[in-house]
Amino acid sequence: MAAAANNIRYKLEVEIEVKCSGDMFYCMFKQNVMELPKYLPHLYEGVEIIEGDGISVGTVKLWKYVLHGGGRCLNGKERMTFVDDEKRMITHSIFEGEVMNDYKCLDIKLAVTPKDECGDGDGDGDGDGDGGADGSMVKWCLEYEKANEDSPSAIAYLDFVERVTKDLNTYLLNHHHQADHHQLLIKDGVTKHN
Repeated sequence: MAAAANNIRYKLEVEIEVKCSGDMFYCMFKQNVMELPKYLPHLYEGVEIIEGDGISVGTVKLWKYVLHGGGRCLNGKERMTFVDDEKRMITHSIFEGEVMNDYKCLDIKLAVTPKDECGDGDGDGDGDGDGGADGSMVKWCLEYEKANEDSPSAIAYLDFVERVTKDLNTYLLNHHHQADHHQLLIKDGVTKHN
């Protein structure tokens, strides 16, 4: 039997440049997560809202995902614990599923920042706030506690979110006209349909 872990909180981070609109990328995780299995079927088999409105703190979702290419589908329930539309930040806390065999807790934080933070974010100084239309930096931070000393690091989950980021960026760039109707503009902390 494995020894209990020492309640040490570990942290892994990755930052990835995307060429698609930062608002569009952020809104895929804030408001359009139900579309992810359609856009990335090799990574997601399903996303279901269990509790809440799907966009607010307290929302609970069931994710069906493939952690390793060609592997079996895993399930995980998470609660949205933090949302800041103005800063394009979301935190999900996983609390149920296979992942809990290895971790007491796993928090996944997403932050999307337009590459050019000058003025309104698009660098042209016109105040139109195009939300990183010329690309953004996507930062993922995973914070976790191991269930026991034999539990692996969460590097497989960091690799997964990196793969999701790159594949979603490619999809959104190649299908911009189809995905455009999903884009939301976030101004003054208020989410508006475009």
